[in-house]
Amino acid sequence: MHNLRLFAFGLVFMALAPVLMAQTDSVQTADQNKKGQAAGVVSYEEVQRIAAKVMAPCCWAETANVHQSPAAAEVKAYIRSGLAKGWSEQKILDGLVARYGERILAEPRAKGFNLMAWILPVVAFLFAGWGLVAYLRKSRGIAGEEPAHRDEPKAESEDPDSYAARVERELEELD
Repeated sequence: MHNLRLFAFGLVFMALAPVLMAQTDSVQTADQNKKGQAAGVVSYEEVQRIAAKVMAPCCWAETANVHQSPAAAEVKAYIRSGLAKGWSEQKILDGLVARYGERILAEPRAKGFNLMAWILPVVAFLFAGWGLVAYLRKSRGIAGEEPAHRDEPKAESEDPDSYAARVERELEELD
């Protein structure tokens, strides 16, 4: 039972780790935001970091930071312009959502129907783990019990000669 609890905890942790990591990546401190506004300089890394959070609106197949198309370049120019004006990351993303719709976001926002995209993988992972545990329990017997054996007579001794003699005796009985 202890192993089952550890297994279930591990499944939940592995399922929630990407969600927790995504939330910590999007947090900006006030100092970082002030530095960008005061300097008025927009770094390539800042643009790429935000562009990685949106899809290229031409084919919706890759994020804008890696896609090579005029539409992806337009999105990156919008991001660069917004950062130069001192806009927050959230304001830039909201502007892109207003222009292209929720589909532009690489990670759907965790609200409304989009919440299913965050919950269903966790639920499916837990059900798969539960199914695996149930299968393993059934294949090994219930709760680690020894599998049921047929009632076979036990050998009277471990001596191979007595075993051979018993086999001969049983074969003669069959004839």
